[in-house]
Amino acid sequence: MTQSDIQRGYIDVPAAVAFQVRSNAREGYSLQFEPVSAPFAQAKVTWENSTASVGTDGSWLAHGYHQGTTAGRLDVRLVLARDAPGSYSWPVRFAAGSP
Repeated sequence: MTQSDIQRGYIDVPAAVAFQVRSNAREGYSLQFEPVSAPFAQAKVTWENSTASVGTDGSWLAHGYHQGTTAGRLDVRLVLARDAPGSYSWPVRFAAGSP
Protein backbone atom coordinates (compact mmCIF):
# COMPACT_ATOMS: atom_id res chain seq x y z
CA MET A 1 0.00 0.00 0.00
CA THR A 2 1.20 3.48 -0.76
CA GLN A 3 1.16 6.77 1.13
CA SER A 4 -1.70 7.89 -1.16
CA ASP A 5 -3.73 4.82 -0.13
CA ILE A 6 -3.14 5.63 3.54
CA GLN A 7 -4.21 9.25 3.12
CA ARG A 8 -7.37 8.14 1.28
CA GLY A 9 -8.08 5.47 3.92
CA TYR A 10 -8.84 2.62 1.53
CA ILE A 11 -7.67 0.66 -1.50
CA ASP A 12 -10.07 -0.21 -4.35
CA VAL A 13 -9.38 -3.45 -6.20
CA PRO A 14 -11.86 -3.79 -9.10
CA ALA A 15 -12.42 -7.34 -10.40
CA ALA A 16 -10.15 -8.57 -7.61
CA VAL A 17 -11.44 -12.13 -7.76
CA ALA A 18 -12.85 -14.06 -10.72
CA PHE A 19 -14.66 -17.31 -9.93
CA GLN A 20 -17.08 -19.95 -11.17
CA VAL A 21 -19.64 -21.85 -9.09
CA ARG A 22 -21.34 -24.96 -10.40
CA SER A 23 -24.54 -25.74 -8.50
CA ASN A 24 -27.88 -27.45 -8.83
CA ALA A 25 -29.08 -26.49 -5.34
CA ARG A 26 -32.71 -25.31 -5.61
CA GLU A 27 -32.26 -23.01 -2.59
CA GLY A 28 -29.33 -21.25 -4.28
CA TYR A 29 -25.96 -20.76 -2.67
CA SER A 30 -23.94 -18.21 -0.77
CA LEU A 31 -20.40 -16.89 -0.83
CA GLN A 32 -19.00 -16.79 2.70
CA PHE A 33 -16.18 -14.42 3.59
CA GLU A 34 -13.77 -14.96 6.47
CA PRO A 35 -12.91 -12.06 8.81
CA VAL A 36 -10.16 -9.64 7.84
CA SER A 37 -7.32 -8.60 10.12
CA ALA A 38 -4.89 -5.71 10.60
CA PRO A 39 -3.92 -3.47 8.96
CA PHE A 40 -7.40 -3.71 7.40
CA ALA A 41 -10.48 -2.67 9.36
CA GLN A 42 -12.96 -3.92 6.80
CA ALA A 43 -13.36 -5.25 3.28
CA LYS A 44 -16.39 -4.24 1.25
CA VAL A 45 -16.99 -6.99 -1.30
CA THR A 46 -19.38 -6.25 -4.17
CA TRP A 47 -20.88 -8.90 -6.41
CA GLU A 48 -23.43 -7.84 -8.99
CA ASN A 49 -25.71 -5.41 -7.06
CA SER A 50 -24.94 -6.64 -3.53
CA THR A 51 -22.23 -5.61 -1.09
CA ALA A 52 -21.01 -7.47 2.00
CA SER A 53 -19.08 -5.65 4.72
CA VAL A 54 -16.48 -8.08 6.02
CA GLY A 55 -15.02 -7.15 9.39
CA THR A 56 -13.96 -9.21 12.38
CA ASP A 57 -17.11 -11.37 12.14
CA GLY A 58 -17.00 -12.29 8.45
CA SER A 59 -20.00 -11.97 6.16
CA TRP A 60 -21.77 -13.55 3.18
CA LEU A 61 -23.64 -12.84 -0.06
CA ALA A 62 -26.52 -15.05 -1.24
CA HIS A 63 -27.31 -15.99 -4.83
CA GLY A 64 -30.59 -17.56 -5.96
CA TYR A 65 -31.05 -20.75 -7.90
CA HIS A 66 -29.18 -21.00 -11.17
CA GLN A 67 -28.68 -24.38 -12.73
CA GLY A 68 -25.20 -25.09 -14.03
CA THR A 69 -22.19 -22.82 -13.81
CA THR A 70 -22.23 -19.18 -12.76
CA ALA A 71 -19.23 -16.95 -13.41
CA GLY A 72 -18.66 -13.93 -11.24
CA ARG A 73 -16.24 -11.20 -10.28
CA LEU A 74 -15.82 -9.59 -6.91
CA ASP A 75 -14.87 -5.93 -6.55
CA VAL A 76 -13.16 -5.24 -3.23
CA ARG A 77 -12.58 -2.06 -1.22
CA LEU A 78 -10.08 -2.59 1.59
CA VAL A 79 -10.61 -0.07 4.39
CA LEU A 80 -7.39 0.62 6.27
CA ALA A 81 -7.28 0.30 10.06
CA ARG A 82 -4.03 2.14 10.66
CA ASP A 83 -1.09 3.97 9.17
CA ALA A 84 0.84 0.95 7.90
CA PRO A 85 2.58 1.30 4.53
CA GLY A 86 3.98 -1.89 3.13
CA SER A 87 2.98 -5.14 1.50
CA TYR A 88 0.46 -7.54 3.05
CA SER A 89 -1.15 -10.87 2.21
CA TRP A 90 -4.51 -10.79 0.44
CA PRO A 91 -6.93 -10.35 3.39
CA VAL A 92 -10.22 -11.68 1.93
CA ARG A 93 -10.86 -15.43 1.86
CA PHE A 94 -14.11 -16.95 0.69
CA ALA A 95 -15.94 -20.18 -0.03
CA ALA A 96 -19.24 -21.13 -1.67
CA GLY A 97 -21.85 -23.23 0.10
CA SER A 98 -25.54 -23.80 0.69
CA PRO A 99 -27.36 -20.98 2.49
